[in-house]
Amino acid sequence: MKQRLHPDDLEFYLKSNEKRLYRLAYSYMHNDADAKDMLQNAIIKAFTGLSRLQNREYMDTWFYRILINTCLDQIRKLRRESVYPLEEDAMLQEHEDILLSEELRHLLFTLDPKTRTILILRFFEDRKLDEISDILSMPLSTVKTRLYKGLKDMRIQMEEQEL
Repeated sequence: MKQRLHPDDLEFYLKSNEKRLYRLAYSYMHNDADAKDMLQNAIIKAFTGLSRLQNREYMDTWFYRILINTCLDQIRKLRRESVYPLEEDAMLQEHEDILLSEELRHLLFTLDPKTRTILILRFFEDRKLDEISDILSMPLSTVKTRLYKGLKDMRIQMEEQEL
C-alpha cells in the first residue's frame, strides 16, 4: 500500500542532501547566488507538487529532475532576455568553478547540454546509470551511449590539446 507523503518527508530529504543539491545547482549556474535561487525555486516547486509523488523511494530522482529542469529553464530564460547571444563558456568564465579545473570545465562545456548533464550526474554526483536514466526520463541505452560518446569526445580533445 502506498503511503501518502507528508511535507516533513520532503523537508527531511532536503536537509539531509542540502550540500549535494547545492553542488548540482552550482554546476549549472556557476554562481553562488543563482545556485541558491534555483535550489529555492526547485524546493517551492517540490512542495507544491508533493502530492504527485506517489512513492517516497523516488523522492531523490524526482527532486533531481525538478532541480535540473529549474536550472535549465533559467539558463534558457537568460539567453532569451540577453541583448547579445549568451555563450555558456562566456558565462562560465565570469565565475570560479569550485568543482572542476579550468581545462576540464572547458572541455565539459563543449559537449551538448544533455551529454554534459549525464557526465555531471555520473562523475560529480556519483549517480548510477539507471538513476540517471530515471532522473532524465531517458532510456538507459541512450544514457550509456551519450556517456561513452561524451567521454570519447573529451579524451580526443584532451589529446589534441595535450592536456
